[in-house]
Amino acid sequence: MIDIIMKRFDSPDQVREFDKGKFEIIDMGKMTIGKATYAPGWKWSIDVSPLSGTQFCEVEHLGMVLSGSA
Repeated sequence: MIDIIMKRFDSPDQVREFDKGKFEIIDMGKMTIGKATYAPGWKWSIDVSPLSGTQFCEVEHLGMVLSGSA
């Protein structure tokens, strides 16, 4: 039997906010899906690293940019 899970980012399971952005997280059984929103000028080493206690993000990613510029 196949389980169907339907969730929306309108009500994420977790929200992690920091000065220049936020991570919204939805748990989907064995998979976690995240949506990141960053303000202009954000930088991992300044804005997130001190909160996570790690030099780099230690989570495997597959990313898609929906808007913004490089």
